[in-house]
Amino acid sequence: MAKTLVNEIGVLAADEAEAWEGPHFRDALIYREKEPPGRDVWVGRSGVSGRTIEIVHHVNDDDESKIQGILKGLGDSEADGQLAWAAFDLSCRTPGGCGLESHRFNAGDLKLEFARKSERMEIRQIAVAHVALKRRALEKWLEDECGPRMKRYSCGVERRALKVKTQSGLVLEGPIWRLDRRKRILLRAGLPGTVWQRA
Repeated sequence: MAKTLVNEIGVLAADEAEAWEGPHFRDALIYREKEPPGRDVWVGRSGVSGRTIEIVHHVNDDDESKIQGILKGLGDSEADGQLAWAAFDLSCRTPGGCGLESHRFNAGDLKLEFARKSERMEIRQIAVAHVALKRRALEKWLEDECGPRMKRYSCGVERRALKVKTQSGLVLEGPIWRLDRRKRILLRAGLPGTVWQRA
């Protein structure tokens, strides 16, 4: 924990860190900025999953630290359980074992890419959707998303509609296409044989 804290705030500030213990975390340390503006930093190891978690809270000179309130609501899930992700207005849940591989945050266009062994999953949110779709049909968006894969995959005949119900009860509808790998490439042996691409 100490090494993680040093990497974030430096050796001198890390020497002023205090021990912090919560019901589900161990070996935790917290550093509070004495004279804002600055940042409060907390690091700890989850007793649930074993993950090392770091929270950095920036405090303005006319504001009060909210680090204690943040820590009161801090929880964790099992290492093989679903994970919740949130970045700006984009939020999603991924199956256990999925790690964040890359991300792209542009104005009105947010994208997260996840990987689990040879499996890949991309979540993309375009705002405002009804404005964007006035210029291009949803099927066209899906075709553009498939573009980078088409060197190694071909779009099969299976194209259908898909309905997904969210936790809030909202039903999302969109097209889904099946992509089949053209041929097994020796240097790309880990590529899945079939990819489902949906919009």
